[in-house]
Amino acid sequence: MKILILGAGVTGSSVAEALASEENDIVVVDFRTELLDALKERFDIATVAGNAAHPSVLEQAGARTADMIIAVTDRDETNMLACVIINALYSKPKTIARVRAIDYLKNPLLFGPTGIPVNIVISPEQIVMESIRNLIEFPGVMHISDFAGGLVRLFSVKVVADGSLTGKKIKTLKDRLVGGKIRVVAIFRQGIPLAVNGEAVIETSDEVFFVAPREEVRHVLKELN
Repeated sequence: MKILILGAGVTGSSVAEALASEENDIVVVDFRTELLDALKERFDIATVAGNAAHPSVLEQAGARTADMIIAVTDRDETNMLACVIINALYSKPKTIARVRAIDYLKNPLLFGPTGIPVNIVISPEQIVMESIRNLIEFPGVMHISDFAGGLVRLFSVKVVADGSLTGKKIKTLKDRLVGGKIRVVAIFRQGIPLAVNGEAVIETSDEVFFVAPREEVRHVLKELN
């Protein structure tokens, strides 16, 4: 997949790192050449120096044949304008834009069918506030995120000594966790991801990630004490 990443800051660099390892054709655009040079030294990607909202720069970066545009520059206006220009000039690749200002986000029509052509709007501030609300609602959970329009939740718990998860194999949890509706999708031990299979044994201090239907999260947490 050909992906254009607009912005080589912290977010853009992190996205480039994640996607470059998946055999994608990555092009990063930014006016700060020192950031682009640092990325090229670390990853097998292409870079274009310039304003990410200028048509000539987008053309040089290959927007005409891109499958996806990820606009994560430091300026909301640049991210939105780039999506408008790409939608007007090219074959409408999927667009993702970071928008921080609440003044833009509070009007749903702005990003509706007749508004700014952004397929997915990412708002760090809204994500943070939603995470805080979820953590207050579900004490004891380290991380929780909604997917599929809120129908499914990904959450993680820290395994404590003598807890209900300590020393258990993954395969022994299936029936206990709502008849198999809940899945263990990741285990991190001292920050290192482990292979998740039925024989994997959960240890104290592991961070275990579950995927569950939204309505079952409370039940799972109760089962896990």
